[in-house]
Amino acid sequence: MSKFSYREAASLFFHAAALAVWLALPLSAPCQTFDLDASRLPIAQVDSAWRFHLGDDPGWSRPDFDDSGWPVLKPTEDWTEQGFSAKTELAWFRFHLRAPAHTHALVLELPAISKSYQLFADGRLVSQVGTLPPGPAYNVIGASRVFTIPVNSDAVPKDVAVAIRVWQNPATAGTRSSVVRGEVYAGSPETVLQHFAATKSADLLSDGSAYTIDLVKLIVGVSAAILFWLTRERFYLWYAISQIVDTCFFLSDIMAGHQAWSFNLY
Repeated sequence: MSKFSYREAASLFFHAAALAVWLALPLSAPCQTFDLDASRLPIAQVDSAWRFHLGDDPGWSRPDFDDSGWPVLKPTEDWTEQGFSAKTELAWFRFHLRAPAHTHALVLELPAISKSYQLFADGRLVSQVGTLPPGPAYNVIGASRVFTIPVNSDAVPKDVAVAIRVWQNPATAGTRSSVVRGEVYAGSPETVLQHFAATKSADLLSDGSAYTIDLVKLIVGVSAAILFWLTRERFYLWYAISQIVDTCFFLSDIMAGHQAWSFNLY
């Protein structure tokens, strides 16, 4: 009897603890304002909830624009499953950063987005990746990047409105993933830049096997080309071309990590 009572008490305690945790969870989507001042941290993750709207309007970059009616999505998960149409050509994202007092600038670490985009802070264009309408436009291969967000706060914390205008070629819309491929961070320049360098180094190491395979493909392709030169057997020619051309994609991926490499050229 005592053994049964002990198990019953343990079960009751477990269920009570689970209920307390569930009640502590928020019942609505979290606000899109990420408070770096309250956290007192030199770096904070800022990808839990972004506001988004399909279409295009330059006024959507203004800091005083009311985006409370926009739907919310988690940018690191598939956008198309959260109400973002796969065929969307132009769209905007918005979120807010609350910077501590006496902050000159923040750095935003933004992982790869397989689209062209512009980054705004308080209505001012901060940077651009690729080209967008109304001029000549092309999509790019996504790569992680860091951007400096000017703040220039005084003796009190300051709220900075961050807006991202994204574009994808309607001819290829839906063929490339709509997602931020990694976690987004913002914070002090020194800390974020150190985190960015460490992340890129980790990605380089994790892709080591792919680099090795591409190197082997190149060696095999060159060897097949030599065999064709010696034997004039066409099989070796076509095999050499297939292996060497496939290796070129590896080179374009490396270049895309340092500049806005055209998807059409890829």
